[in-house]
Amino acid sequence: MRWIQRLCSSQPASVLRTTVLLLLVIAVPAPPARALDAPTERKAYAEAYAALRSALADEPAIDNHTHLVYSARYDERYVEYMPLVMRQDIARQLDLAEALFGTRDPTEAAAIREARVAAEGDAYWERHLDATRTRIALVNTMRPFAAAGGRLRRVPFASYLLFPVRADNYPLHPEAAATASRAREWLAGEGGADAAALADLDAYLAFVDRTLAQWAQTGAVGIKFIEGLVRPLHFTATTRQQAAELYAAGRAAPLSRTDYLRLQDHVARHIFARAPEHGLAVHIHVGAGNPPFLRLGDNSVHQLENVLANPRFFGTQFVLIHGGFPEVEAAAYQSLRPNVWIDISAQSHFVPVRDLAGNLRTYLGYSPRSVLFGTDVSSFPGVPAGPEVQHLVVSERLRDALDRALAEMVAAGEVTVEQAISMARDVLHGNAERLYGFAD
Repeated sequence: MRWIQRLCSSQPASVLRTTVLLLLVIAVPAPPARALDAPTERKAYAEAYAALRSALADEPAIDNHTHLVYSARYDERYVEYMPLVMRQDIARQLDLAEALFGTRDPTEAAAIREARVAAEGDAYWERHLDATRTRIALVNTMRPFAAAGGRLRRVPFASYLLFPVRADNYPLHPEAAATASRAREWLAGEGGADAAALADLDAYLAFVDRTLAQWAQTGAVGIKFIEGLVRPLHFTATTRQQAAELYAAGRAAPLSRTDYLRLQDHVARHIFARAPEHGLAVHIHVGAGNPPFLRLGDNSVHQLENVLANPRFFGTQFVLIHGGFPEVEAAAYQSLRPNVWIDISAQSHFVPVRDLAGNLRTYLGYSPRSVLFGTDVSSFPGVPAGPEVQHLVVSERLRDALDRALAEMVAAGEVTVEQAISMARDVLHGNAERLYGFAD
């Protein structure tokens, strides 16, 4: 466990080093007992699991989905509403907060963390990435941040480009209203959208193209859509003429929600088609998210089929963020398309390692070349002291689930140990290297 030792070496006090070492070693479970068919299979499973743990102990990962740079906002009132797995993590995360920041108090730990981030910049993030064996982490944010020597890469929200006109009638609930408000504020401010200059749809789409180019030129490797949190993911084929008329009408008076969705559909499809020109993968939040307003039916992978099956977009690389969970098999099927990728982030927030391993085995069975390691660690209200403590816990859980899934496949005779190790390396970083063009 040399990665733990690297984390410990950054702490000045020997007692602190010992505390962190014990905490993280305890977090690594022993190979689980499995109800396999015969003693030979159980033995094969245990041997494969041990071989995978050994071979991958220092293997770096590319984390496809994080919110690492966000400030901590712990609020214990939310804890009782979180999935059991996340609630069970809190004690371990508080222990890590004490080891890293010298206190178990979430407010104090968050303040110390913010001060260190401000004072240390890149060095802070490089030390954290080393501790989690993360070579590169993709971060969803609209704001610039310390890049940690190129190891933190930005994935801005393209959803902000889907609000070209006033959205008075768009929201069905407060979260949708907040999303529309943030987008409109960004467009008028940092986005640089001059309303007077964007007099028609052609001018607005030219602005969209310039924005995509600017994001790519400043290091973005993908763009993120969160539409499934506030509307259906079904993007209809609105014609250019229809969209132009809706854009003009929307500049004069607020559109109805139905008409606003049709205008958004056209802009989204324009972005889907243009993203590959700028080397940008298209990340789409698909599946589970934060209640109470999310509708799984609206956020289902099935809603995307009219886009994923459209030859117009076969050159676009689509990443299904969260792997469509809980519709795991439906999303896995979509990954048979050569331009569709499965991001496994956030599932570790909802289900225990055993079930997570089962989901991974499903994805790997369909298209192992398409599976991307990802955590979705963030400053959730139920996470004390910022995303880093969650990252330490979740990264290890995901690696364990991957080892379990592949050990099961070895025991079942589906792959050899050597093939399993190769597949694990692809999930951890090889597939992302191919998708984003990162050097190995």
